[in-house]
Amino acid sequence: MDYPWVASIAMSLLDAQEPDVQWGCEHDAAR
Repeated sequence: MDYPWVASIAMSLLDAQEPDVQWGCEHDAAR
């Protein structure tokens, strides 16, 4: 991603609003 800070903020917001273990695992695998 061209803007890693955007992904970081988005990930933090998603984490705070909807802590989804499966989504997190998929995101980590994609990194």
